[in-house]
Amino acid sequence: MKKYILSGIALLALATASFAQNTISLSQSGNGNSAGTIQTGNLNTGTITQTGNNNTIGQSDNNLGTSGLQQNGTSNAGTITQSGDSNNGFIYQRGNMNTTTISQTGNGNDGQAIDFSASNMNTSTITQVGNDNKSGVFHTTSSSNNTFTTTQTGDRNQVLATSAYILPPQYGTFNVATIDQTGNDNVIRMAQAGGTENTFLATQTGNGNDAEVFQSGNNNVIGNNDNGGGPVGLQQLGDNNVAFMSQTGNSNNAFIQEIGNTNNSTIIQVGNSNDGQIQDYFSSGNTASITQTGNSNKSGVFRNGGSENTFTSVQTGDNNRVLANGGYVLPPQYGVGNSIDITQTGNTNLTTLRQIGDDNTLMVSQSDDSQTAILVQSGSMNMLSVTQSGLPNTATISQFGSGNSASVVQTGVAP
Repeated sequence: MKKYILSGIALLALATASFAQNTISLSQSGNGNSAGTIQTGNLNTGTITQTGNNNTIGQSDNNLGTSGLQQNGTSNAGTITQSGDSNNGFIYQRGNMNTTTISQTGNGNDGQAIDFSASNMNTSTITQVGNDNKSGVFHTTSSSNNTFTTTQTGDRNQVLATSAYILPPQYGTFNVATIDQTGNDNVIRMAQAGGTENTFLATQTGNGNDAEVFQSGNNNVIGNNDNGGGPVGLQQLGDNNVAFMSQTGNSNNAFIQEIGNTNNSTIIQVGNSNDGQIQDYFSSGNTASITQTGNSNKSGVFRNGGSENTFTSVQTGDNNRVLANGGYVLPPQYGVGNSIDITQTGNTNLTTLRQIGDDNTLMVSQSDDSQTAILVQSGSMNMLSVTQSGLPNTATISQFGSGNSASVVQTGVAP
């Protein structure tokens, strides 16, 4: 084993001597470790440290060879540190001034970062502590000034690409992705597929949480929360929560916070300047879906301490709003077994609501333009249906108590 390691160091020394501007440092301690490097260009620096057994610097999911640290360009910096057994690390830098750091502690971890042709000034940091964790990022041709950071603590956590990609893509310029997973068997599938200044922040703490995020466009943010507490973007604390986000367009904002177990949230926004927010605070078994197609639409829901609630909001058009009333920030849905279903088609429609109690049902359908519904349900087993169309209508309805039922149909007709 000593002869193998010395031979590897000797070869690396020859490579460094042939290209005096590049530097490589390799340290191996243990048995059966392997590392390969290729440096072409100027002022590239590489550092590899392996402690343990059967660690590999070299396997790429994208079939870019088995030389684990490849640098082709100018002033790239790559660092791989592995402590444990059977870890794999891979860095491919083909561009200028890219910086990549992979640190893995434990067994069976896999970290990969690729800066493809003409990718410049990208920063990638992958930190994994535990066993059988996997994370990676792919910066495609001409992507620059992107930042990708993942920290995973626990076992079998994964940061993967959405189905159309091999490694999680971060294409474009000045995009930011920050992911923190603590626990076991958590999965995030993500893609920032083109565009400028998109931001994705995600935290998953617990076990078996699953999230998928797709961003395409410019200045989209997964992060800002009207209820305060910082731009946490996607936060799941608990077990077996599921979240999905997709934003296509410009300047959209999405926020999901699930604190509890088995919550399921979905936000899809197509257009510009839409804002969708879902917050399940110490709640379990809730379902929420927000779909916004158009521009400058806003919708959200806030649950605190309840369970088995359902919220659905579909908006098609521009400047539609689903807001809270009664002093709340996001529309509240408190209790057990409540249901809210809102459809807005047209422009500048407004629904304000609050639903507090158990087993209440609220349904709203607004079509055409400038419809207004101001709604309150407080109690149990109340049912309310509002349908508005035609010229602008206004409905103000409150239900207090139990077992109340109301149906309102408004059709605005020109005199």
